[in-house]
Amino acid sequence: KNCGRGQKVVTILENFIWLKFDPFHLKPITNHLPLGRNSRMLAQEHESEAVVLREDQNDINKFARLLNEKLELEQTINLRKELLQLHSDASDELVLLEDDSSADGVTYVPFVVGDVFFHTPKDKVEAKIESAKKNLEEEVSELEHKLEAVKAEMQRLKSHLYAKFGKSINLEDD
Repeated sequence: KNCGRGQKVVTILENFIWLKFDPFHLKPITNHLPLGRNSRMLAQEHESEAVVLREDQNDINKFARLLNEKLELEQTINLRKELLQLHSDASDELVLLEDDSSADGVTYVPFVVGDVFFHTPKDKVEAKIESAKKNLEEEVSELEHKLEAVKAEMQRLKSHLYAKFGKSINLEDD
C-alpha cells in the first residue's frame, strides 16, 4: 500500500514492516512495529555501518563494469567456440568429400563469400578454413586471457569491498 508521499507499507505474515523511501536519497529505512499479543520482532542482522567513500563507490562501480565485461567476454567466447566447431565440421566434410575432378583435374567445391557461392578449388577452401580456424583459436585464447584478468580483478575488488562492508553489500553474480 502507499501511505502518503514517499512511503510504502509492506505486510509480511504476522509482522508489519514500514518501509520508507526517501524520494531524494532513495534510501530505504525500516522500522519494525510489532502488533498484537503474539507478535514478535524481526531479527536484524548486525550490519557494518561503514561510510561509503568516493573511492569505495568507484570500486563498486568498477566491479559492476567488470561484471558486465565478464558476461560479454563469456558470451563472445561461447560464440567463437561455436564458430570454431562449425569450421571444424566443414573441414571434416571436405576431407570426406570424394574427388570428383573436373576436366582440368581439380575438384571444385562451393565456398560462400557473403551471400554468394563461388566454386573454388578444394585445396584453396581447405587452406582458407584452416586459416580461419587458426585465427579463431588465437582469438579464443586472447579472450580467455582477458576473462581471467577480469576475474582476478573482480576477486580483488570483491575481497576489498567485503572486508570493508561485510554482509551489507552483495557482489555475487546471481
